[in-house]
Amino acid sequence: MGNKPILFDFSGVYRAENLAGLLGGDRVDCSAIEGTSCYCDPEAEEVLATLLREVPTDTVHWLDSGDYHYLSRLTTDRIAEPFDLVVFDHHTDMQEPAFGDILSCGGWVRSALRRNPFLHHVLLVGVAPELAAECDRSGGRVTVVDRTALPAPEVLPRLLRDHLPIYLSIDKDVLHPDFARTDWDQGTMTLPALEAFVEALADSRPLMGADVCGEIPACKGGTERDFLHNASTNIRLNRLLLSKIRLSL
Repeated sequence: MGNKPILFDFSGVYRAENLAGLLGGDRVDCSAIEGTSCYCDPEAEEVLATLLREVPTDTVHWLDSGDYHYLSRLTTDRIAEPFDLVVFDHHTDMQEPAFGDILSCGGWVRSALRRNPFLHHVLLVGVAPELAAECDRSGGRVTVVDRTALPAPEVLPRLLRDHLPIYLSIDKDVLHPDFARTDWDQGTMTLPALEAFVEALADSRPLMGADVCGEIPACKGGTERDFLHNASTNIRLNRLLLSKIRLSL
């Protein structure tokens, strides 16, 4: 698959957007995998982990809607050298599991911190200020920049404690609806601001890989207009991320 983007299509939304064709990427049909929506049950986790072993980390992974953001943890599980994780998200994804230790879209960052000894620090950018307290028990391993306190792009890399390579994860619900349509509540960031943040981060440290989620499939009310709107944003993000990953290698 080389450095082509990889599209994990659970809901059919990438077919609706014709995103594989627009990005020149490989679409992986995940629609038949049970136990994957919001929560990833152990059987599904095993299937997805096996599937991820067959695809490169150093490209852009497209993860469908925010319901599948936990794929970021399964991807970063494969990183076996010290790194930092930067997440653009309207939510912290640091919630305690609802039951047992099940992997979820709302708790995957917390799970990654507990499981991967190579993950040093997490920088969460664009979080709703009322959710920032969810990170209070991180032991100082998470820095939160809420949407009301966004710095200049060149300042953002300074919030990381070291000069380790970074893995970048973007949930488009961090964006204002003018730039993305998602099935979750959304933030206020503009797409040009997000692009500037990504450029500043990738120009300051090696970018190991990236992923993006935040589509709105038809089953969640997505329309043709939404698909066109999101595809336009996706094309811009994919071009930027792929160029930065390649330049970093």
